[in-house]
Amino acid sequence: MQFVPGVRFDSPDCSDFLYQINRPRASTLTEGEPVNRLSKWSAAASQTVHLNLLPISRQTLAPVSAVKIATRLELDISTRAYRTSPLDHSTIPAIFDELLDLGLEISERGDID
Repeated sequence: MQFVPGVRFDSPDCSDFLYQINRPRASTLTEGEPVNRLSKWSAAASQTVHLNLLPISRQTLAPVSAVKIATRLELDISTRAYRTSPLDHSTIPAIFDELLDLGLEISERGDID
């Protein structure tokens, strides 16, 4: 997988993929404060089928479309939870922008340090 280096799918029978990791990074705005960069990657397959609901001995199930694969990325980018002092209100917009930029970086470049 391009966005999650090191993950291998070496069998066609692989299924039910879920990868979760937090890679904290030092904030550029709050000195000495880490920013948590939790990302959860998963994959799903779907296919449209036609189900004929006749008496059980005559029921049929026929694929209508090819299997489609989708990747899902869930992000939780945040300042540390155990912070003891409040954030300076004047820095909140800049901190928000930093958190947003980190989320965009993960979605564009993948699971990187």
